[in-house]
Amino acid sequence: MQISTLNSPLLLEGVNISSLINLMKFFTRILEMTQENNFIQDSTLLLATERIRMKHKNFRVIAYKLPNGQTAITVRQMAVAVQKPSKNAKEFLRITGVRPWKVQMPNRCITDMISLSTVAAYWKHLNESGKGNIQTRLGQQLLIDYLANQANHLTEGS
Repeated sequence: MQISTLNSPLLLEGVNISSLINLMKFFTRILEMTQENNFIQDSTLLLATERIRMKHKNFRVIAYKLPNGQTAITVRQMAVAVQKPSKNAKEFLRITGVRPWKVQMPNRCITDMISLSTVAAYWKHLNESGKGNIQTRLGQQLLIDYLANQANHLTEGS
């Protein structure tokens, strides 16, 4: 194992340690947020209350507002919106320990949904691992902007 500190951040076999630490902190926070909401998803079927059409350049996705205050998209859309197989998205959720919410859609179908912050983490993971595409980049930017806007509205209201 080689460690280099030649006028640059600490590198471990070509991996930027500070980026790795930041990514781990990001995923840890996602898991904490999910665990805070697990009590809801374990005992209750949530109802999608509002449909939100999200668009950034040529990227589009439909999200839903849930009674727990979260905005979410389906696990299927988490993958299909960025032209990836659903099994890849499900594997990401399994590895990170994130469990989807069971949600009844307006058409009465029951589906698994994931918070936008988790979806953003998945698309960011694809982009940083070299498995992303233009859709993952546009989608990640859209969700980051949307979540930042939501956070600003929350802080302005308090």
